[in-house]
Amino acid sequence: MGRGLYTIVFFMTYLWKERARAKLRKATKRTTKKTTKKTTKKTTKKTTKKTTKKTTKKTTKKTTKKTTKKTTKKTTKKTTKKTTKKTTKKTTKKTTKKTTKKTTKKTTKKTTKKTTKKTTKKTTKKTTNRYI
Repeated sequence: MGRGLYTIVFFMTYLWKERARAKLRKATKRTTKKTTKKTTKKTTKKTTKKTTKKTTKKTTKKTTKKTTKKTTKKTTKKTTKKTTKKTTKKTTKKTTKKTTKKTTKKTTKKTTKKTTKKTTKKTTKKTTNRYI
């Protein structure tokens, strides 16, 4: 009984030490991988891409587009649209709406309602109550 307990404890300590050694091996592998990969990728890729692409695109596109498009579009569109639209819309709409609506509504409604209601109610009620 005592000897079986001794072997179990010995085996458990062996496994504990082996696990600690494996963790140390993984920790050393991680530190070596990080230093080698970062230094090689950053230096080679960044310097080659930035110098070639930026210098070629900026010089060719900016000079050709600005000179041709700005001079042709501004002169033709602004002069034709402003003169035709402003003069036609202001004169036609303001004169027609004000004269037609105000004269028709005021005359019809006021005269019909006042005369019919006052005369019919006063004459019928006063004469019937006195004779009864």
